[in-house]
Amino acid sequence: RDQQVVGLIPGSREREDRKMFPVMLEAASILNSKIEGIQFAAACAPSIDSGFLASFINPHHPTIKIIQEQTHDLMAASDALIITYGTVTLEPGIIGIPHVICYRVGLITYLIAKPLVKTEDVGLVNIAAGKRILPELIQYAMTPSNIAVEIEQLLQNKEQRNNILKELEAMTAGLHQENTYEKAAEEIFKTI
Repeated sequence: RDQQVVGLIPGSREREDRKMFPVMLEAASILNSKIEGIQFAAACAPSIDSGFLASFINPHHPTIKIIQEQTHDLMAASDALIITYGTVTLEPGIIGIPHVICYRVGLITYLIAKPLVKTEDVGLVNIAAGKRILPELIQYAMTPSNIAVEIEQLLQNKEQRNNILKELEAMTAGLHQENTYEKAAEEIFKTI
């Protein structure tokens, strides 16, 4: 309880984890050298063998506990998260855990997708809030040093952390509306 915990949530597919997890591990190494007593744990999705994630960890990395099929518990126990972009980013936002949203794809995929994306933000929390609450490190911005800087801010800048927690609470309150299913059905019918 007296130590800060950073959760690493690399993804649910091996191909994705090959790109994401090594960068997260290097960020953990940087953070470990800067913040005394920090602890790390990595969520292993049910679709991934824990040995696969363990194979990326080498002796220069800090101790990283791999948590199999308990991603929700890891989120709740963490002070901050390094998380791969996707639907999984909404849950820690709702439960009030600050996180850094990361993603990197192959160059050709990035060049094809970039002109098609019409939003500034890709994280669901930021989209739901209508503004950037949480840091997003996409493609070339996703470096170990950038991740470490953002996580260090989330852990040590109390004013920034409190502002983010208030914004997450407001975003969550905005998701709770009456007649949600009816409104969703109406929008679907309008689109059709």
